[in-house]
Amino acid sequence: MKTPKFFDIYIFCFSLICLQNMKAYAQYDFDKPTLSSISVSPTSIDLSSGNVTITLSLQASDSSGIAEPRSGYSGAYISDNSIVGGTQWFSSWELVSGDQYNGTYQSYKSIEASKVPSGNYNLQIISSEIIDNAGNIANNVSSQEITVVNNNPNVDFDKPTLSSISVSPTSIDLSSGNVTITLSLQASDSSGIAEPRSGYSGAYISDNSIVGGTQWFSSWELVSGDQYNGTYQSYKSIEASKVPSGNYNLQIISSEIIDNAGNIADNLPAQQITVVNNDSQYIYLDSNGVTVKATDDAVVGQSYTLNGTSYLVVDDSTIAAQITAQNYNLVTTRVINMSYYSMAIVLLMIRLGFGILQM
Repeated sequence: MKTPKFFDIYIFCFSLICLQNMKAYAQYDFDKPTLSSISVSPTSIDLSSGNVTITLSLQASDSSGIAEPRSGYSGAYISDNSIVGGTQWFSSWELVSGDQYNGTYQSYKSIEASKVPSGNYNLQIISSEIIDNAGNIANNVSSQEITVVNNNPNVDFDKPTLSSISVSPTSIDLSSGNVTITLSLQASDSSGIAEPRSGYSGAYISDNSIVGGTQWFSSWELVSGDQYNGTYQSYKSIEASKVPSGNYNLQIISSEIIDNAGNIADNLPAQQITVVNNDSQYIYLDSNGVTVKATDDAVVGQSYTLNGTSYLVVDDSTIAAQITAQNYNLVTTRVINMSYYSMAIVLLMIRLGFGILQM
């Protein structure tokens, strides 16, 4: 049986389309740059007489070619709490020999004698800045260890000494309103403590149960003594409308205490505080011992705690959605027009016994 001519044409066109798609697919490049011959020179430096430059080198090859490295983006870094300022950033990657298909790239840094004390450090390599022309990013590579000796007598690497840490009060009752917590500590340093940065908190309390997530304390403030040996405080008026009852860790931001040489104070352990909050200024138990009512200060849509239970304040526009979502711990003081809801819903609420309808 002879095949119809139009069918032959269809098969021919279909084959062309398939070949074109196969060709296009074959053009896709998913191969990442290959990195090899990673070296650091020198791996041990002596800064006692001044700065010393460290050079990081590696070989990068790729069939589509390595894209020109981005200017202003470091190729490596050394980071440690003992380093003044925290980090020594290396230069951007630079092609120094070969070509984009197979070349040697370098990143370097003049390690600052005034900032890096003696010790062993991990040189972190930012291989993610080596990208081929198809957009593929090189895989991570292992850090390299370098050793620093720095016996320069004119450099101050001594961190501020922190002591006498205290929190007052450690237990607060927010049932009647906001209460201020004050965090105090003693800070001493031979070069003097630099003036704390304005707008940077000295501490915070963070928890998913807190409305907004976090209560930020004030910046550190010198309240007695001097920059060489003084008492610093950070405080916060804990908001009754946002912090429910519970135990919380007060996190101390000691990294904001820095001496005049740029040395950052060591981390300090968190301090625990206890909060009691029955939100009596927003909701309260009626004299009948059953109905929970809202005060004039209560906000519709806001949850408040009473005797360990969280209640949501609703009004005519929000109650139906809450009942549909089976949220039954509701304060209905602001519900004015009960005709919006069927008697069945009202009876269901009463039968469930959460006893908070104000009729």
